[in-house]
Amino acid sequence: MTWPEVATVAETLRLCFRAGLLVVCATVIPGLSGCITHPIVGLEALTGSEDSEEPLELALLGLGVAAAIGAGSVPLPGTGTPSYVDISAGQTDGENPIAAIDFVNQKLLVAAEMNLDRPGLFRSNLDGSDASFTDISAGLGLGTGSGSDPSIVIDTTNSKLLVITDEANNGDIGLIRCELDATGCIYRDLSGAAGILSLGSMEPSAAIDPINNRLLVAFEDTNSNRTAALLVCTLDGSSCSSEDISVGQGTDSGEFPEPLIDLVNQKVLVIAQNGDNDQKPSLYRCELDGTSCTHSDLSAGEGVNPANRPRPVLDTINSKLLVFGRNANRSSGLSGYRCELDGSGCTHFDLSTLAGDSGTGIALPFPAVDTVGGFVLIATRGPDSNRPHVYRCDLAFASCAVTDISAGQGANSGRSPTALIDTINSKLLVVTQNGANGDVPGLFIQ
Repeated sequence: MTWPEVATVAETLRLCFRAGLLVVCATVIPGLSGCITHPIVGLEALTGSEDSEEPLELALLGLGVAAAIGAGSVPLPGTGTPSYVDISAGQTDGENPIAAIDFVNQKLLVAAEMNLDRPGLFRSNLDGSDASFTDISAGLGLGTGSGSDPSIVIDTTNSKLLVITDEANNGDIGLIRCELDATGCIYRDLSGAAGILSLGSMEPSAAIDPINNRLLVAFEDTNSNRTAALLVCTLDGSSCSSEDISVGQGTDSGEFPEPLIDLVNQKVLVIAQNGDNDQKPSLYRCELDGTSCTHSDLSAGEGVNPANRPRPVLDTINSKLLVFGRNANRSSGLSGYRCELDGSGCTHFDLSTLAGDSGTGIALPFPAVDTVGGFVLIATRGPDSNRPHVYRCDLAFASCAVTDISAGQGANSGRSPTALIDTINSKLLVVTQNGANGDVPGLFIQ
């Protein structure tokens, strides 16, 4: 497809701005269903302002590809032949990698635990080329264990990289805030800013509230028997408050929390594994400041431990909450839960069976929604020697297929997967800790 062809299609797109999302309605693109959403990232830098009469460049970078997909000239993410790229940049470790896409600079950013569990940052092009590594702990006075279980988000308002860590040596929740090229890093003690006594690992995970320009960090409150809690911070981490969002749930009810932002209803949704309720997935739904919370059991009648370490994602096309996990009741296969955004009306789906796969031994599913094609893609550590697999399901879970995407990589190449949709190139990106290559970060592209 040539640029003039894309421009011709892009000029017909009906663009509107809603709560920080660019929305393209499918009525102008034959063959697509629902609306396509894409974050407004550095919009002023690309088009001059949100009121610009020339949104073509952003459409080409983020959504113009949707028109090409509609015309059948570009394949959907997760449908091509898998390939593999070593993005370790000569490093010899990089455990528990977690990734994000910098759409403005078209870069893949991967935070990982390095030597002595200090945090490091791998940065490459979206195809994995030109990979580099930066020790983002250097000069910050951070010690052993300062990079445990990192979480990564991009502050598009200030063009900053935010890496949140669980500091195993002192139990603090820390923020390392850098330029998008991993330079100029500073450190903030978020739990200290909120006045939280450090009592051990708190499994923090972050999201950005684009409505109020706040950093929200869900964590297990070790001061309150590992119930669910939320840090509400300024984007630079200089000021934080701590909110109890547990709604009366008991001990261990906030394990492995993951926050999402429901922009339509202006709520924060925190999904956690509830040890006070047979390890079932729970939803804590609150105002964006962490107040007025409600609790819902999302397990849809499944038994004990039906979604180990649950991973959620929002289906913005159908306004649904999707949650995935390994189900101990079903041969440790992959289960999906489809709920209303308020946690009601949940339905369970046995995705391993639906895909015709035994699924026995899958672990750590990580979902991403392809809003152009209308599919959810779930990367997992697969059942055959821990290679990476991807389940590709329609958003109603009427059908699923599973693919081994290991691309010739060996056993244990699928540890700790992160799934991302590269909307610029219409690709699925899966970053893993590649145990077949010395436990360094690797990139699988499909």
